[in-house]
Amino acid sequence: FPVTILVVENRVGQRDDFFHVNEVIRKTADKFQWVFLGAFPLSLIDLVKAGKVEFHQWKRLYEYGETISNLNVNMMVAPLQDNIFNRSKSDLKYIEACAFGLPIACQDMCTYSNADIKFKTGDEMIDRIVTTLKDVDRYKSICKKGRQYADTRWLETDQNVDCYVELYTTPYGSTQRPNIDRK
Repeated sequence: FPVTILVVENRVGQRDDFFHVNEVIRKTADKFQWVFLGAFPLSLIDLVKAGKVEFHQWKRLYEYGETISNLNVNMMVAPLQDNIFNRSKSDLKYIEACAFGLPIACQDMCTYSNADIKFKTGDEMIDRIVTTLKDVDRYKSICKKGRQYADTRWLETDQNVDCYVELYTTPYGSTQRPNIDRK
């Protein structure tokens, strides 16, 4: 089963967002088709060179959606190290996966509080992937639910655009934020 992973690799020798899942990716390289877009963990370079892990260079932003679509993947994962920087990130990878109609297994931390499929360790990540992909009806249900969620967050609707305008123009806690505070 192809699993696409969207990440920008930390190339300065620090523990990156994949540090805790690299070994399970290595162990499952013959079981899953791991696909990296943009970068890959340097510790997996031997698998990339051997063709056991697929790697694609970054594309320009306006080619991004078509690139993901053409990879023909059926799931995404979003591992993160638990640190202040990552806890401050948006859940963009989750929203993107939902918009593509793909399930995504996300790191179990506040960044991905809205995600349905979460993991703490590499082994849990693999368990979540297997569980998601083995039941076609469950898989379809997750894909449909994700698309519905993306519609509530994506910028194609005036109301969603208004949320972002309010975010940048109206003080936090103001009663004049009807779009952000809607339920």
